Amino acid sequence: MEALHPRAVVAGHKQRARPDDPACLEDTRRYVQDAIRLLDATPKPTPQAFFDRMTARHPDRINPAPLWYSSVGLLGPAAHAAPASSGS
Repeated sequence: MEALHPRAVVAGHKQRARPDDPACLEDTRRYVQDAIRLLDATPKPTPQAFFDRMTARHPDRINPAPLWYSSVGLLGPAAHAAPASSGS
């Protein structure tokens, strides 16, 4: 998509106040690369640790629930319920 040099990129899920800026492509790339780095770590993080590290690195994400579900799906069942911070 970046190769098309867009003037605007409309994200499907975003904060309404954020502009339709092509910079969101780099933001998304950084988010995915951070997730890959954490998943490749040795030892593997727990679902809670993965969730905590991702939310610390990307505190502006508006819906942490999919991150929590992905954490459990990728790293195994959680030892406890979803963290309190995922309810925003």
